[in-house]
Amino acid sequence: MKTLNPVSPANTEIEVFAIKKADKARRKVVFYRNYSLAQLDAAVAGWLAGAQNIPPIRLVKWPSIPKGQKAQKGTRPVPLDFHAPLPLASIERVYTMWSQDGNESHEPPFRSAPLHEKIPVFEGMELFLGDAVASGLAAHLLSCLLQGSAGLCAACGNLARKRGVISNRPAATHLETALPLFGILLEKLNRKKENYMENAPYLIGRFLNLADSLHALWCKNIKEKDPLPPQLLGSSFFAAFQLNPLQAFANMGLRMKPYCDWAKTNSSESAGLSRWFLAEIGRTAASIRAAGIPERLSDADKAEMLLGYLSFTGKNGDPDSTPEQDIQTQGNENE
Repeated sequence: MKTLNPVSPANTEIEVFAIKKADKARRKVVFYRNYSLAQLDAAVAGWLAGAQNIPPIRLVKWPSIPKGQKAQKGTRPVPLDFHAPLPLASIERVYTMWSQDGNESHEPPFRSAPLHEKIPVFEGMELFLGDAVASGLAAHLLSCLLQGSAGLCAACGNLARKRGVISNRPAATHLETALPLFGILLEKLNRKKENYMENAPYLIGRFLNLADSLHALWCKNIKEKDPLPPQLLGSSFFAAFQLNPLQAFANMGLRMKPYCDWAKTNSSESAGLSRWFLAEIGRTAASIRAAGIPERLSDADKAEMLLGYLSFTGKNGDPDSTPEQDIQTQGNENE
C-alpha cells in the first residue's frame, strides 16, 4: 500500500477558522479545524460535484443593464447562470425566506427576508468541510432551504411553462446558487441524480411539469382571450402532492381528463406536440406506479420532486434540443 511522503504538499496541514463579531470591540472564533491539502482538495471536488447533482433546468432572465441605460429593442432573455455558491454565502441562501405577493397572470412579485437576524454563516464551513450527515446539519439545512425557497422555485417553474422570463433580478440571482445548493445537500445525503431521477418523488415532479405543459398548450388552442391562467394545472397541485401524493393523484386525475381527451383528438398544428405530452404523461405515470407512490414525502423527497418539476424537457417538447434553442424561440415570442 502506497503512503504519502510525510513532507509532501498533500500532507501539509492548514488551519481553517471563522471569526464572528461578538460586539463592537470583541471577536470570537466560531469554527476551527485542521485539514490537510488533500482533504481540502477532496472537499472542493465534492462541493463542485454536488452543484452538478441536479437535472437540466431551463429558467431565463433578462440580461443586466448598466444603471441609467434602457434595454435595447430586440434584447433576448438569457439563461440563469447556475453555479456552486461559496460555502459561507450558501447559508444566506438557506436562511432567506421568499414570500409571494399577489397572483398575477405572468410573474408574481416576490419579497425576501432572512428567517432570523443572526444567521450562523459558519455552518457553511461545517457543511463544506465537516461530516454534515452525521451531525444532522445537511438535513437541517435542506429543510430550511425548502421552507424558504420552494415557493419561489415552484412559481418560476409555472412561469417557465408559460414561456415567461424572470424579471425579478434578486430572485434570479438567488436561484442561480440556491438550485445547485439543493444538489449539494442531496449529494451530502447520498441522493445522487443518477438514482433519484428514477425514483417516485422526482417522477411526480416531472409529471406535474408535463401536466403544466399540456394545460398551457390546451389554453393556447382553445381559449381566445387571456389564454393562460395564473396557475397551470400541475402548479396548482404542487402543494397537494407534497402533503399527500396518493390523494393528490386521485383529485388530479379528474382535472386532467378534459385535457387528455383533447390531446387524443386534436387536429390543429399542435397535434404532434399534444400527443407527445400525452405519451410522456402516460410513460411517467407508469414509472411512478412501478416505483411505488409514497404516502408521505421526506424533505429530501420534496427537494427531488421540486427538481423534477423544474427539469427541462426541451424545445417544443423535444428532450434533445438545447436550452439555448428554446431561449431563442422564447425571445421571439416576448417581442
